[in-house]
Amino acid sequence: MRECDVAHDLGFDGSRTYSLFVNSKTVTAANYTIQATDTVTKVGGQGRITEFYAKLTNPHNGSTWPASAVMIDTYLAKVTGVTAPVLDKAGHVIVPAKLDLEVYDATMGDDKFANGVGTNNPLDSTKPTEDGKFPSKHVATQDAAYEYVVGDMLLVRGYTDYTQYYDNGGPADSATYGANNNTGLNHVLTGDATAIEKTAYETNVLKYKSAEAKISIVGKADMKLGKQTK
Repeated sequence: MRECDVAHDLGFDGSRTYSLFVNSKTVTAANYTIQATDTVTKVGGQGRITEFYAKLTNPHNGSTWPASAVMIDTYLAKVTGVTAPVLDKAGHVIVPAKLDLEVYDATMGDDKFANGVGTNNPLDSTKPTEDGKFPSKHVATQDAAYEYVVGDMLLVRGYTDYTQYYDNGGPADSATYGANNNTGLNHVLTGDATAIEKTAYETNVLKYKSAEAKISIVGKADMKLGKQTK
């Protein structure tokens, strides 16, 4: 949707400023503005939950939560390995269950300049997906055994990292990847309104370390198989 649609649904004219949280428990950008007259700028995106909250006050201790926009992306992932939990004789978990995943987050194909961002932990470069991009490898864990099997396609969520690879000034190895980030991913968010608006619309790669990405599983993807004729 557009900013004007958000303002209409929230019932205000003029503009409102929010603290923006994108796949993060900390503020991604402090001054994300919604303009009621903006009929162009997009908010949210396919596969992204977008929620707006007014300023909240904890009635018990008086602490406050600022007016906030919270955005959560959902990724497609393929199960490549399943490991059962290890229990002691009393049934206590010694080693949690493990799920090996190939996650289709914002990835890089052969044309680094066109895609604008690379995978955070790419697989063998000789094994791209059908669309020429590379999934990233991650591990999800829990105490109970997983009900999934190798080959299952899942919908997952996790914390993302806006500091990886690209920002508005180009990456450290810009000689390799190009100084310009045409997709707008990994924006510098120090007050640049345009960058913040792009961040509120685009997705990003999961954090490199699975323990920091804290991947949660929404459930199995609803797949439909069909014959492709062209």
